[in-house]
Amino acid sequence: LPPFGIVFSAGLGILCGLASGLLTLMVYSSEDLFQRLPIHWMWWPAIGGAVVGVGGLIEPHALGVGYENIAALLHGDLGTIAVVRLVVVKALIWSIVLGSGTSGGVLAPLLIIGGALGALFGSVMPIGDAALWALIGMAAMMGGTMRSPLTAIVFAVELTHNFGALLPLAIACALAHATTVLLLRRSILTEKVARRGHHVMREYIVDPFETVRVAEIMTKAVDTLPGETSIEQVI
Repeated sequence: LPPFGIVFSAGLGILCGLASGLLTLMVYSSEDLFQRLPIHWMWWPAIGGAVVGVGGLIEPHALGVGYENIAALLHGDLGTIAVVRLVVVKALIWSIVLGSGTSGGVLAPLLIIGGALGALFGSVMPIGDAALWALIGMAAMMGGTMRSPLTAIVFAVELTHNFGALLPLAIACALAHATTVLLLRRSILTEKVARRGHHVMREYIVDPFETVRVAEIMTKAVDTLPGETSIEQVI
C-alpha cells in the first residue's frame, strides 16, 4: 500500500471493531432469546441445528469449518454478491447456534466474517486489491473480537508470509481492539464466564477493588442474638 493507504487501514480496523461489537451483541442476544422460550433447554440445540440447515439451503458455503472460504477470500476468488451472502448467512447462523448452547468454534467464523468485510471494503477502495483487504479484515476482526491484537497480527503474517502487510495489519488490529474495548465491557470469550456468576476483571485494569469480591473479605459467620433476649441474658 502507498503511505496514504494507512488511513484506509485505520478505517477498516474501526469498521471491524464495530462489527465485533455487533457480533458479540448478536450472540448473547440470541442466548437471551433462547432462555425466554417456553420449552426445555434440551431442545435449544435442535433449533440451532435447524437454523444451520436453513442457512445452508440459502448459502451452502456458510456450512462447515470454512477453510476453503478463507482461502478463496485470500485469493480474491469470490464475487461481491457471493461475499455478501456468505457474511450475512454465516453471521446469523453462527450467532444463533452459539446462543442455543450448541458447541461451536470462534476462530474460523471470525476469519470468514472479517475477510468478507475486508473484501467488500476493498471492492470500493481505489488502492490495493480485495485479497489484501480481506487479509487485513480477518486479522482486525480476530484481534478486536478476541481482544488479542498481537496474536492476530502474527497469525495473519504467519498464514500468508506477507511481511509487506505488517504495518497496515498492526494499525487495523490496534484500532479494532481499541474500538471494542471502548464499546464493550467484556470480550466475546469472557462475557459467558461473567454471565455464569464468575468475576472477570477488565483487561489492563489496576484497581484492586475490581479484583476482589465482597464475598471474599466479608465476615460470613456473624454472631447474633434473638430479639427477645433480655439485657441480663446478654450480660
